[in-house]
Amino acid sequence: KVGKTWNGTLPVKSLELLPEDQRQSPVAYFGDNKVFTAFGNSFKPLDKKVSAHQVDFSKNIVVLVKNVRRPQPIVGLKARLDKGTLRVTPKKNFEFEGRQANGQIFASFFILPRKGITTLVSGKKHELELKPPGFIYAD
Repeated sequence: KVGKTWNGTLPVKSLELLPEDQRQSPVAYFGDNKVFTAFGNSFKPLDKKVSAHQVDFSKNIVVLVKNVRRPQPIVGLKARLDKGTLRVTPKKNFEFEGRQANGQIFASFFILPRKGITTLVSGKKHELELKPPGFIYAD
């Protein structure tokens, strides 16, 4: 079950904080507080102020869903865990179709327990293997 979800916008430049394979994918995840805090500081929520949370990444992950290709606000999420694979589908607000968010992308993120999740999937083409807690990316 998806708990608290934050919806808003991010500067396109903040995608550089993500590992290379997650920058153009509609889904991404965070595995450490340093990157998550930097990302959270650039996030502009649609509803209210969001503070950077300290997350115990040995027990949790933060999943990010973003609209890189089409500027549509994300207004909710569906997530389903199926044999270790977390399938994430965003709910979008199509009233904003085609409206540019000047240097911004629409995004949503949420915190989930890590237990039982080995892979993160969105759509048919985007699949990410979850790295163990404390994993250091080469890029």
